Amino acid sequence: MVQQIVGAELAARIVGRADEVGPQRARRPRCLIAVARSERGLSRCLVDQLAFEVPAIDFVLADDGRPFDAVWCCGFESDSPARVRALRAAHPPTSSTQSLLLVSGSGARGWQRAARYAGADLALSWSTSLAGLQDALLRRRAGERRA
Repeated sequence: MVQQIVGAELAARIVGRADEVGPQRARRPRCLIAVARSERGLSRCLVDQLAFEVPAIDFVLADDGRPFDAVWCCGFESDSPARVRALRAAHPPTSSTQSLLLVSGSGARGWQRAARYAGADLALSWSTSLAGLQDALLRRRAGERRA
């Protein structure tokens, strides 16, 4: 017999919190998206598409003061190391949060090393699959460490 897993139960299993399924809704990990070139309409479309394609993660565009499980610096460019350092300073990993700083980009050779040097935990070449993005963003919640 095949067990069907849907909705909150699936999200809870993905983030390793199956004990919170039922009347109480599992808390989805939150990810702040920090885009290189802020075009509000395109950024909103990105969040809407990600909400549909990667429902296990709550993607947001604005820092509301609550902790994030991940911060995705989207679109690494030549001026991005300063932005990555600022994001790391604003969202440091603490004993109570495992804030992951992910940077994505496709640029000149060596950009991934520059991103990690500036404070990124992971640097992914774009474009990556949505499954790869989800895996990277959920990595810390699963107890994995930076390589």
